[in-house]
Amino acid sequence: MKLNKKMMAINVLATLLMTDVAMARISGERKPSTPGESSSSGGRSQSQPSKVKVTVASKDNFQVVKTADMVNCTMDMDQEKYFPLDLFTQLSRDEGAGVDIQLRAGNKVVVKIPPTINVCGQFTPELRQDNDTKNVTVLIKLIGTKKETIEVNGVKTVVETKDALLTHKDLEDCLVEKNIIVDGKIDYDKVPGKGYSESISTFDYDFDKKKDVKNTVTVSYGYPKSYDSDEGYKALFGFEDRTPNVPGESCMRTEKIADNSVYINEGRDVLIERINAACMSEDAQKIADAKRSMGNADALKDIAEKIKSEMDAAYLVAVKKDVLAISNKMSKIEDNLNKNKDSMDEAKAKKLMAEYASLAKDLDRDFLNPAIKRLDNLMLKRAALDDDESPAARDLDAEIKKINEDVSQFSKRNPTSFASVYSVMEKYALNDSAKTIEDIRLKSYLYGKVYAGPTDDRRGKPLSFESANQQQVQKLSSFEKTLNVWSDVYLVGKGNMLPIQRTERERQGAIDRMNSRYAAFEKKELSDYNNYCSVGMLGSVKNPVKCKEFVGGRDKRMQNELKKREKDLLYVRSKNDMLTKMGTSYNDYQRNVASKEAAEAEMYDPTGSTYTNYDDNFADRFPGYYGPSSTTAYDPNMYNMGGVSGSMNMGQPQMMMAQQQQYGGQQGYQYQMQQPQGGGQQMGAWPSL
Repeated sequence: MKLNKKMMAINVLATLLMTDVAMARISGERKPSTPGESSSSGGRSQSQPSKVKVTVASKDNFQVVKTADMVNCTMDMDQEKYFPLDLFTQLSRDEGAGVDIQLRAGNKVVVKIPPTINVCGQFTPELRQDNDTKNVTVLIKLIGTKKETIEVNGVKTVVETKDALLTHKDLEDCLVEKNIIVDGKIDYDKVPGKGYSESISTFDYDFDKKKDVKNTVTVSYGYPKSYDSDEGYKALFGFEDRTPNVPGESCMRTEKIADNSVYINEGRDVLIERINAACMSEDAQKIADAKRSMGNADALKDIAEKIKSEMDAAYLVAVKKDVLAISNKMSKIEDNLNKNKDSMDEAKAKKLMAEYASLAKDLDRDFLNPAIKRLDNLMLKRAALDDDESPAARDLDAEIKKINEDVSQFSKRNPTSFASVYSVMEKYALNDSAKTIEDIRLKSYLYGKVYAGPTDDRRGKPLSFESANQQQVQKLSSFEKTLNVWSDVYLVGKGNMLPIQRTERERQGAIDRMNSRYAAFEKKELSDYNNYCSVGMLGSVKNPVKCKEFVGGRDKRMQNELKKREKDLLYVRSKNDMLTKMGTSYNDYQRNVASKEAAEAEMYDPTGSTYTNYDDNFADRFPGYYGPSSTTAYDPNMYNMGGVSGSMNMGQPQMMMAQQQQYGGQQGYQYQMQQPQGGGQQMGAWPSL
């Protein structure tokens, strides 16, 4: 559509410039046909398309003209023997159709001439290639019968020469003679049914990918300069700047065959020019696109790493405004959470956190990943330097520090705001969003510490790339366990008791294993004492050597057992914390259920809202009317985690484990249960184990 509009604009301009006195360019105005209408002459009717002749040409059929074979052109438009692309938009059967020039594999150029008026001859393409630059130019000439009037002794004779090279004037005269040009314009209805033909021509060109890889080689179209006037033809796509003239033709320019230059090979100059333009634009997306299009360009092989490094640096500068936009959007969500997290419903929370996680992904894709890749390259260069005080080392350290600071910004967001983000995700167990955000936060935090050293107080102890990667994986794995807790608490808040039951089993199992292991420890200690240190019948120690060794290692064995015990206690405490959270969540669930039930009862009891407004409550006058008013609380069993305290009288102070501990005495994980109306078994308490 864009091409058609451009062609139509050129046609209209040319038509306005034509006069009845002197016709220069050949043009016509196509009339819209009525549906179903056909031309009696077999012309432009779309309902009855004319047959066309397809000619497939190869190198054997068409001469490939080298630079040395080229001849000079003329500045007289009437005498031009090559025709511009614009002319074929006028001579073609279909409006907007034009010559199509394509590159094909195997060093081939295909020239497709659309169905074009052929009553005056056959349009024939020709290919020329410069021996030095390898640039390829396509030209089109007209082969037909040339009529010339020769006067000999006052007698005029018309001489016809077949297969002659016709000029623009010959074509114009022929069309007038055949009554196709009427009043200075082409009358398409006058074209006979077989008056159109098309051709497809294939040419070979010379190009060595290895030898000429750094050279820019274009394919363009030959445009005689004599056409470049108000009465001539315009270049449809503009002129080619890189190859302004057809080789060997001082009066012929090259016009583009598409909106942008078409390259047989994009050489070093084209690639560098494109890269420079992208970097100068200060547009991060353009720089990223330019780098991707660069690929593994052979033309830049020897300088590719240097160029990519410069592009990475330019990208990180350009992307700052995108990072700021992302940060501002995050801040708006954080402000909303700070103000409304306590009253925000689940649907709203899900929507906001999904948006926040999406922004974090954008930050990761657009900035963190490119910055970390740049950091990796800089660290490799830094590791290759022996002198830490060299100018090169100092420059690298400065850029690495700047990247560390920029990368770590996400992990350093306002702590209060970050707390609100995680609080809402925990409340509604928004685990997908949470995992995404935590993963990117860890990346921001850890890679902000990757540098060569020495230790910088602001960045902390330096990390290697490998260490940062390992820590990110480990910490994210640990966070996934936290997500499981979030899910359990969330399910309990929906009335699901399974997480509570499972957690109690896990806690009790840990306590049992701990007590069992300690009992075995005490038993072995007592057994070893009896075997080595007890007094025999003769009043002496059974095995003095072993006894001494046993007594000497007592403290170390005790410390090892206490360390195991402390580890077990930490695990049990974590389960108690989980039970506390789940208990609170379940209490909230019970209160919500009771509140809904009360509201529903009031809706169906026409006297409910009235009587409860009275000062005197029915419960005072009718005990039991509203059911038992007392509440029961669940208190987990007190667990003895001290185990058996065996006494080993060895003539030494009594050897004992740490004082027996009563764990779970605090009632932080109690929750209230409403007693069902009318008495009966207590419902909803944690199951006893």
